[in-house]
Amino acid sequence: MKTRLRDARGAGKTAGRAGLVAVTVAALAMQGCVTTGVRSTYSDPADACSARREPMIQMVEKFNEPIVKGAATGALVGALAGALISHNSGGRVNPLAVLGGAAVGGALGAGAGYLQAKQDQASSREELLSSVDADARLYGARSSTLRNSITNLYDCRRSQIAKVTEQFSSGILSGPQAKAELTRIQTAIAADDELLNKALGTSEKRVVEIASARASAGGYSSADAYLGQAASWTPQVGWADPDAATPAGVTTMYSRGSVNVRSGPSTGNAVIGGLSQGQEVRVTGRAGNGNRWAEVALGDQTGYVLASLLADQPVAAASAPAAPVEKEDDTPARPALTPAKAVIVNAPPAAENPAQAMVLEQKQTEAMARSLSQRTSQDLAMALDLVG
Repeated sequence: MKTRLRDARGAGKTAGRAGLVAVTVAALAMQGCVTTGVRSTYSDPADACSARREPMIQMVEKFNEPIVKGAATGALVGALAGALISHNSGGRVNPLAVLGGAAVGGALGAGAGYLQAKQDQASSREELLSSVDADARLYGARSSTLRNSITNLYDCRRSQIAKVTEQFSSGILSGPQAKAELTRIQTAIAADDELLNKALGTSEKRVVEIASARASAGGYSSADAYLGQAASWTPQVGWADPDAATPAGVTTMYSRGSVNVRSGPSTGNAVIGGLSQGQEVRVTGRAGNGNRWAEVALGDQTGYVLASLLADQPVAAASAPAAPVEKEDDTPARPALTPAKAVIVNAPPAAENPAQAMVLEQKQTEAMARSLSQRTSQDLAMALDLVG
């Protein structure tokens, strides 16, 4: 009987040790798998817009580097602690205790690891603050770069959607063909959104980590106390129509020939009047495709003249009153991209330190990204509606 009990205890200990070894191996593996697969998952040479994901992929990798080390180390310690506690209390390793310990350890490791590492490297308080400020400048710039990358990617998707709808409208693609193309784009957009969430999530963690470390190192009661107005500012995103008139100071220009004045900034609008060669006209703004049209005052009306048909300097009047109308070349008549541009409509407060500037950049990036993603989904839904 005693022999059997000793054998059972020995088997239990062996199983426990095997369980601990398995936990250790699994926790160590976490260090290598947090960002593994990002590039292989989101890089697709067959997708015309895929290259525009590259900066976002790099951001995920770079933003994650310092966090992964701290989080993985904390997760390893937490997992081992959970395994030991469960083994000692119940005689076996409880997977739930391991996972719980890893989660808590990972969260603590990511935050505390950064500040501790900076403190270990710095020889003085001034050097510590300077080092954290340098990181704030770096990640503020990376956030701005990330915002440009996101804008380029979703603009590319909206351009793809617009091209399919144009080809459907002109008869190049049938309804089923257009729907198949839009479905393919829809799948790609879903992957874009997934990558976007990874990029925003990892960048936000890093920004919060730096801001919190700077506040703590500077003796502030909280990160918000250090960040001031930057902590409470909320960016508002609006959509500007590039075809809308751009206000400008009133200038005087002169007609190069006998030209049409139209009711809107394109050759598709009705002719509401005309200018003779050499006629002086007041220009009040620019509008249309690429601001190619001059907004002019014509009596008590506002009209539009192709800007290339106006001159800055006086032009001699034509000897014959019936001069031919100058050719209006407004190609391309329509932009390939949906005529709307996301802009932050409320100016951010002035940044007084690098951490404030970093947080403001991050907030603008996230607001712009969400609006671009939503607008792209709306464009896709309208296009799918159109092609049936």
